[in-house]
Amino acid sequence: MNALIRCLVSAACALGVLPVMAHDAWVELDGPRYPVLYGHGADVLAYDATKVQRVRAWQGARELDVALDRSVQPVAAQGSGEPDLMTVEFDNGFWSKVGGEWKNLPRTAVPEASEAGQSLKFGKTVLRWTPRVRQPVGLRMEIVPLAERAPRTGERLTLRVLFEGKPLAGAAVELDGHASASTLRTDERGEVSVPVRAGRQLIGVSHVIPYAGPEAERTTLAANLRYQTP
Repeated sequence: MNALIRCLVSAACALGVLPVMAHDAWVELDGPRYPVLYGHGADVLAYDATKVQRVRAWQGARELDVALDRSVQPVAAQGSGEPDLMTVEFDNGFWSKVGGEWKNLPRTAVPEASEAGQSLKFGKTVLRWTPRVRQPVGLRMEIVPLAERAPRTGERLTLRVLFEGKPLAGAAVELDGHASASTLRTDERGEVSVPVRAGRQLIGVSHVIPYAGPEAERTTLAANLRYQTP
């Protein structure tokens, strides 16, 4: 874990985690022990290690075994080979708003809450552009890049957004994860074309559905795509 991440995590521990539904969770590009990060824009925050539900990795068509180290902050993932693609499923739990403050609890624990929601995160990180990258991996919500090679600065990249395996039309796609004010919307095929900029990219999309239970009124699902422009 580099010095920047250590600094941001320390600051988050001191200030506390702000429970914003728009936060992202993703596997960072730096290996061979890849940190699972959680945050909003440039702010990387501390989190409960149990929220990392699953990390998967592929090398070409072969899925690799992944070891998770939950004893460190952030959680670190390491594949049994050199992965081309990694994903994370992150359950951020229930959040209830009480007197203007969010608490990481279901409504059943704070019945005086004015609103409550469940927050689920799905991150996808491209390490090398192989045919595997262009195929869905079965996340409940995911962004699938349709490029046959790594996109270059100044080009455009076509993405397809899937929810439960089906194209999601009208979804707002944000170019800097969920910290961006710049959004584009998917068409009826669930596709959108986004500009490619220099450096590391974090593209985000979210979708809200009703939650059937007393713990919350809704579930917010957030997916992201992380890659490095060569």
